[in-house]
Amino acid sequence: GIKNASSIKYFYATVCFALFLVSILFMFVQVPSFLKFNLPTEIALGNRISLNITKNAVQESTKNMLLGQGPSSFSRLFSLYKAAEFNSLNPYWSLKFVQPRSEILAIIAEVGILSALAFVSFILICIAFVVIHIKNIKKEILYDGDGTKIKRLALFAVFAALSMAMFIVSFQVVLWLLWWALFAAVAMSFQPEKFANNSVIAIDLHESPQYNLSLSFITVLVFITLVAFGTYLGRIYAAEVSYAKAVRTQGLPVQEKVNLLTKSVEYRNSYTPYRLALAQIALEEALRLSDSKVQTEKDAAGNLYNYSVAQARVAAELNPKNVDTWRILAVMYGYALKVSPDVAGLALNALEKATNLEPSNPIFYNQKANIYAFQGKDAEAQANYRKAIEQKPDLLLSYQNYASYLFAINKLNESIDVLASAYQYANGNIDYLLSMSSLYIRR
Repeated sequence: GIKNASSIKYFYATVCFALFLVSILFMFVQVPSFLKFNLPTEIALGNRISLNITKNAVQESTKNMLLGQGPSSFSRLFSLYKAAEFNSLNPYWSLKFVQPRSEILAIIAEVGILSALAFVSFILICIAFVVIHIKNIKKEILYDGDGTKIKRLALFAVFAALSMAMFIVSFQVVLWLLWWALFAAVAMSFQPEKFANNSVIAIDLHESPQYNLSLSFITVLVFITLVAFGTYLGRIYAAEVSYAKAVRTQGLPVQEKVNLLTKSVEYRNSYTPYRLALAQIALEEALRLSDSKVQTEKDAAGNLYNYSVAQARVAAELNPKNVDTWRILAVMYGYALKVSPDVAGLALNALEKATNLEPSNPIFYNQKANIYAFQGKDAEAQANYRKAIEQKPDLLLSYQNYASYLFAINKLNESIDVLASAYQYANGNIDYLLSMSSLYIRR
């Protein structure tokens, strides 16, 4: 490589070397404040929990092991197979993760072992082909005058490194686009000589009625397909614009938010997040108007509540495997319990569906226990309170709800025992200390 030293751009080489030295220096000294950026905190799953979720997903059935549970289904798998120990002493226990630690685990869980093996084999075949090609290159030819072969090898090194990164980190859209672009570049750079020397392929097409008819048909078909696909993407874009404006704009009137989300629903009728957002906004406005003394506003609150329940029901029907649809539907029913006790069964049914999809969520057991307590079903209420504590022992809400229920049924000593068992997790919590002192005073 020394004989090609005259072709090196010394200015760029000096700049790269200087940046390299500065980066090493920053490893030992503090980075200046003007070079620091306030980037949002990124939280990712650990290797162990990612591996456990993937293992549980492929062990559910032979079909899931071979073919997976569908693309982009890891968030549902996370809710379904998240262990209860993930909740304990974890400030991020309520977050829903949509990707595992590494991309290869996501491929195995979502599209199965067969697809993962095929994809890995595809990468290995590509790497083997390039390695065989490199071995056939004479050493003196490798160092050609313009450095083309060195550039091709550098391109391949980046592609191989990015492929190996799939076993370490998860990929977003940008990394996937970069991987496919590098794959295409490597494939073109290391294509066999017989294809490279004949890059222009001529196809002789004679003028004939059959050819003209076929060309016209294909042209019209391609044009219609492009128009239809463009219209579909345009509707998605318009729906996202309306949704983002309704959710993120501060101080926007409620009616305008409802109108924007209604447009989003019209553009993408089967997309549940739009309906859930519409249901939540309608419910918030209904709760606000329900405290009014004006009868017309109270009537409007009732209509908004019915509308929010209807949207949540449709969302649950459209996507019954989404835990958020059942959670929000249960909340809708919960607000109507005092006015209409008959909806308790509907709320419990929604919570049961949510629990089946996320069995380690302590909030669902808390809510079920509260409804059973409202119905006067002592055994079911206490069982669900204990289950909530079991799923997350450091959640004070479970202890406080359980203790309040025991106190309400004249079990003061048991109520104190329940609250006392949570003392190690209180950390000076004011609400907990007040509840504890109140029970001791009553005893």
